Amino acid sequence: MLLLAALLTLLPAGPSQALEGIPLQNTAGTRLREVWGKARGKYPDAKLISVTGATGADGRARCSPTAPFQNGWRFTFYSPATEEFAMMAECGGETAGPLRQLRTHGAEVGLLSISGKFIDSDQAMRTLERLGVKLAEIDAKTPGKRPFSLVLSRLDDERFKERPIVWKVSAGGEVWYIDAVHNEKLNPERYGLDYSVQLASAIANSETLAERPKKGSVYTAKTDLENALAYARKHFPEAGLMAIEGFVDAWGGSPCTGPGDGWAYYFFNARRRSFEVVFACNGFVGPGPTRNIPVDLTKHDPLPEPYVDSDAAVDGLLTTHGDAFNESMGRRFTQKGTLLLRQYKLPPYNDPALWKVKTLWELSVGRTKFMMDAVSGRLLEVR
Repeated sequence: MLLLAALLTLLPAGPSQALEGIPLQNTAGTRLREVWGKARGKYPDAKLISVTGATGADGRARCSPTAPFQNGWRFTFYSPATEEFAMMAECGGETAGPLRQLRTHGAEVGLLSISGKFIDSDQAMRTLERLGVKLAEIDAKTPGKRPFSLVLSRLDDERFKERPIVWKVSAGGEVWYIDAVHNEKLNPERYGLDYSVQLASAIANSETLAERPKKGSVYTAKTDLENALAYARKHFPEAGLMAIEGFVDAWGGSPCTGPGDGWAYYFFNARRRSFEVVFACNGFVGPGPTRNIPVDLTKHDPLPEPYVDSDAAVDGLLTTHGDAFNESMGRRFTQKGTLLLRQYKLPPYNDPALWKVKTLWELSVGRTKFMMDAVSGRLLEVR
């Protein structure tokens, strides 16, 4: 079902046939025309900014017509003439408002008003299910009658020249973005934002890497990975690899000096609820102490493949932060850091382009932490 917002900006606020005959009631668009008309009764130039509501898996608001603002659909409008925001609410054909909202406005408000054709809330949920999200399971596991929070708006992200209209759906700690115009998972490249990273090309063109002294042998996290996995299969056959950690230099290698040093591979035995640690250093592989395990079982999952090696992660970082391993007094590439690989249960970022990024290399150098997508090697965040 499509909502014809563009036409509404051209027609008077009186009755219209645009949204009549909608078979599914209590969706966001069921009474949009009526609500918008009432908003224009007080603000003739009212522009739609957002629609929010809580629904079940069908995309319909579960609310009481006696209290539209409590659980119904809430519509936010902006009047350029008065520079005021107003909110309306609707449930089961009953509307309330407009109520003036006291909020800061800026020049970007014009970019965020909604126009054109976009899908309704029920279609957004069907699209989400088509993408593999098990709505019925989430509905059954989430307490309350309204497990899904929906927001229709333009994506407030200045990296997009044209801010896409999206349905943001939240439930059970997860967030999904549906392109409300093209009825698909949001694809940033469609709007001119290229998130893809050609790591090899970036490395080849990096002046910092060209200036870094050559190093004959780099002992990376994957150098003895297979040996560590083989050791674990023999001694801890039921354990799964949860994390990899080690001290690294500006080449992404561990300057290990002997047994018990180098890379640490953290394994977890779910049946026994116990951790085991395997250390590797230039061919030596053996057990190590299990204190200070950098894994939280409520937040982290076993490590999946694929992921880039530690040297590729550091090389990718240096293409954008060439001074990451520099020290004072002009000493370059001499600092050491701690590099940690983990898989998160839920994506740690709400950015729509990163909603499936769960495997991260986390590099701590001094007081700075660099977060990198472990699959592409791309830098995501600097703390």
